[in-house]
Amino acid sequence: MITMQDLMENKVIGPWLQDKYEQGEKAGERRLLRLMIGGRFGRLSPEISTRLEQATEPELTQWAMRTPSTRSIDAIFA
Repeated sequence: MITMQDLMENKVIGPWLQDKYEQGEKAGERRLLRLMIGGRFGRLSPEISTRLEQATEPELTQWAMRTPSTRSIDAIFA
């Protein structure tokens, strides 16, 4: 039986799968952050949505850590 580990270690399929996994993980982080910010501050502006789409993984993490305790949406991205 072929396992996910076998596929990830495959020289042809492995890099492609790893890339898709990372894309999905980052998309999930963005979605969760959108929900967190939207739930706390309401509808996101197009500017904030664009910023989320273009964010690096460290930025997404930093913003997610700030979201629960901040008093304004601008403070999240400061």
